[in-house]
Amino acid sequence: MSRTLLQLTPKTRLLIQVLDVRGAAGPREFAMYSELTANAFTLALQLLPNVTALVLDDQENLDIRFLGQQTVPLGRALRVLSLDNVNHGVLKLLQLPETLPELVYLEVSGSSWPRHDRLIELQLPRLRILKLRRCGLPSDKPLYLNVFDGRLWSLDVSDNQLSDLSAAQFLSQLNFTRRLRTPQHVSTEGLVERWTEFDRHTSILEVHGSSDVFLPGARYLVDAPAFTALANSQELPAVRSDGSVPVRQDTLDGVLRLLSRNDGIAATDHLPGSIGLTHLHLSGNQFSAAGIESLLRRSNGQIEHFDCDSMCLFPPSGHFRVDEESGRDLHPTYTGKLGIHESIRMYGFSGLSYVFRPVWCSNLRSLRIHHSFVTNIPTVSIPGLGDIDRKYFAEKHIFPGLDWAYSLAFLPDMNPRLQSLTLTCVPRQSFGPLVHKLTFFLRLLGLQEQALSIMNKAEASRPGRSVRFVSGLRYLTLEMESMENKPMEMSSPLELDAEELMTSGETPFSFFNESAEQSPPPKEPRSYYIPVWTYIIPKAPLRNNRVFQVEEIGHDVAANYSPGTPPGYPPRDLSKEKWIRYRESTKKPLVAVWAGNTWSRSPVIQKYRCLVLEYGVYEGLGPTTIHHTRAGAPVGCFIFQQTWLYAALPQTLEVPPTIQTPEYEDVAAELRRRHVSTYEEFERIRKESPHRPCFYWGGTFKIIDAKSNRVS
Repeated sequence: MSRTLLQLTPKTRLLIQVLDVRGAAGPREFAMYSELTANAFTLALQLLPNVTALVLDDQENLDIRFLGQQTVPLGRALRVLSLDNVNHGVLKLLQLPETLPELVYLEVSGSSWPRHDRLIELQLPRLRILKLRRCGLPSDKPLYLNVFDGRLWSLDVSDNQLSDLSAAQFLSQLNFTRRLRTPQHVSTEGLVERWTEFDRHTSILEVHGSSDVFLPGARYLVDAPAFTALANSQELPAVRSDGSVPVRQDTLDGVLRLLSRNDGIAATDHLPGSIGLTHLHLSGNQFSAAGIESLLRRSNGQIEHFDCDSMCLFPPSGHFRVDEESGRDLHPTYTGKLGIHESIRMYGFSGLSYVFRPVWCSNLRSLRIHHSFVTNIPTVSIPGLGDIDRKYFAEKHIFPGLDWAYSLAFLPDMNPRLQSLTLTCVPRQSFGPLVHKLTFFLRLLGLQEQALSIMNKAEASRPGRSVRFVSGLRYLTLEMESMENKPMEMSSPLELDAEELMTSGETPFSFFNESAEQSPPPKEPRSYYIPVWTYIIPKAPLRNNRVFQVEEIGHDVAANYSPGTPPGYPPRDLSKEKWIRYRESTKKPLVAVWAGNTWSRSPVIQKYRCLVLEYGVYEGLGPTTIHHTRAGAPVGCFIFQQTWLYAALPQTLEVPPTIQTPEYEDVAAELRRRHVSTYEEFERIRKESPHRPCFYWGGTFKIIDAKSNRVS
């Protein structure tokens, strides 16, 4: 490498700012450069005095401490340092004083990170972007780093062992003095309402039009600029982004582009009036959907990019509890009376789409999340079933209940400020519901695009200065399961493998060894059942989770404890409504909790009533959301949200001896077939065949392989 650099003129070497050796990694016989040692890099950096970015990914045998040499301070000018899969001397280098004073971007993924309770002092005063992927970070211990003091605006802790217990550490990195959830946009977005005496319980107070996700108009407007009270004030008011600026890139290539500008440091520093995290990557961990929802709901709305590719649909057993001694609510309540079967695994984000509305996530413009966020179809892992059979059960047996309980999945106009959406874990095959949901979502994207186009043209034709509108969702990516798990084509039962037939059984196969006596016909195989959740009787009361004074009450008594139903909703038979009086802990007041009714035809409500009144399952106390009210629950009251989720799922899955799996569709091929190239053609098809499933959308639409990132 040094010989190659010496062939360049001194003026040319002065122009080089990035030294990237990612293509040089690999076995020695296949490496681009065979002399990539510490001495080689030392000489290279001496020949390139203006290098500000050093990318040394996959240099597993390299001792990185050469950057801290006292004789030649090689790291003093570095702003970007990427050490993915580099282990030797990383922590010692980062703890050397005044070695990397200008470092803004640090990647130390794949390195072994210490697990102790002593604060690790990293001498990185200007650090803003930190990536700690694949470092084995545990969930039971916080990560003791002095950089967690608000200096970071991007943190990537993907592919570790973190869980809901780690959420408090991320919340501490948010700036709660910056009030982004202001009442300025109540008429279009609603208002965050805190419930009296229940500080951790918050809900969205809907006003006229705020809950109508199909109503365009004022919600498309870019926020008005903020002004200070004093003309000579240098401080900008703490308000949210206006929604028109694209989100900053925190990837390696994106940061290099930011640093290539004249105002490099300013481009990678915190935005004016901002402090703390704005980009958070949590993929590949052990978070639950309830934990992610709680994290975003309790944040102040400053997250601009959020990444969590998969999450457990259920919280872990024993996870929800209340610390009565300190009076702090660590997590929602958990009674432990229902348990998920150990062999069943479900992943998804059903019923929690409301948390990504602007009233909660005020600055969100880029999101990467499980596809059930849009489709309501979870990813299911069932022992003994093949890949295609698991997809069939997810779409045909589990999806209907979830879609009934949470009928309003995420739609584009729920947050028109969202610019980029990546849906992960998308199956490659569908039996109908998945393709239908994705087609419907893409069709709504086309309608959003059409509405924005009409409004922009109308504003352009008006005299004077026209108002500005947000761009809407312009980038959609589907990360599909790897092609390595592609199922075999369905074959007829008569297509048998001859060799397997001849070698199977206790005796060799022969046409002449048939006995005169016919063997009795084999017994017909029977169906078997896989329990999804089971009722568990606790052997002893759960510590720090005692439930007091639970009793059934009438609707007239419940009215004294719960907010009234707003006008405009259909009348209800109050005499058939079921309520209980419930105390969450000794330091909490008695509240009335809705326990279902006897007149609703909804199977979810009937099962929810049974679980609450007959089995005493009191899990996840919280206010009703738009999903519960659309399914039939009253507005503005308490409900057991986790119990509602159990009621949406079948208690058991029947597995027949032979599964007659219907024909499935290739998701990517079907979406391509339904795509219409021009809006005029889409309008013609919609008039001639209004029921034909098709869509037109002019945004960027990609379907990629999840592992290889190859566009399929």
